[in-house]
Formats: sequence, structure tokens, C-alpha cells
Amino acid sequence: MSRAVPVGPVAGVAGLLGTLACVGAMGLAVLGIAGVGASASAAGMADMAATGALGTAATVSPAGLLGLLLRVGPAILVVSIGAVALSLGIRRRAAAIPALLGGGMLYWGMYAQPNLALMGAAIVAGLLLWVAAEIWARASRRPQAQGVSP
Repeated sequence: MSRAVPVGPVAGVAGLLGTLACVGAMGLAVLGIAGVGASASAAGMADMAATGALGTAATVSPAGLLGLLLRVGPAILVVSIGAVALSLGIRRRAAAIPALLGGGMLYWGMYAQPNLALMGAAIVAGLLLWVAAEIWARASRRPQAQGVSP
């Protein structure tokens, strides 16, 4: 017997993991914790406002997993935003709207502007918007109480 895999929870978990990978890679690059080349990638963040992404010709990207996440991070984040919006939209269609808005805020914060304070604030705000959308979507699934007043 084959069992159907629930698309909503799988998409939600995959989207959240992809987003956290992007947030973690950007955080490590900014903090310079990731080792050799991380400072070069952090310096390359100043070029993001002009190019929209890391990895200009003048910037050296770090190698390894961090380098890969920094290079393909924008694509991973876009797919992750779509997965989270799908997950929430399955439960409650209108919940996909704040999910997309929160995802847009995450993308803007990480890849479309060079200010580190704005990056951190946008990441926190985007994730909080996702949490609020999740709570709202779950609340719509609870059965309505057949009220008997005390």
C-alpha cells in the first residue's frame, strides 16, 4: 500500500529549512565566522544594491557550502517563499498573501539592500509575519464551538 504524502506540511518544512539556510549563510558571511573568504563575501554585500546579488567580478566568494549557499541563495529563497506560501495557502487561501509579503521582506532584507541593520530587521519582521500567517491559518481549521453561554 502506498500512502499519500501531505503536500502542505512537506512544503512548509522544506520552505522553512531553505529560508533558514539562506539566513544562516548570510549571517555567517556578515559576521566573518565562516573562515577564509567570508570577509570578501561580506565586502561584496556592499555591491548588492547595485547588482541585486552577491558575486560580482571584483568579489571573491568563499568556497565550500557557504560559498554555494551565497551564490544560489536568492534562488533557494525564492523557491522557499513559494513553498511556504503553498503550505499556508492549502490551509487557508488568504494566508498565502501574508506569506508572500513576509517572503518578499526576507528577500529584500537579504539580497536587495546593503544595510546590515535593515537586513536584520527585515529578516525578523519577515519571519514574524510567517509565524502570524501560520497561526492564522491553523486557527481557521479549528471547529467552531457550538456556544452555550454560561
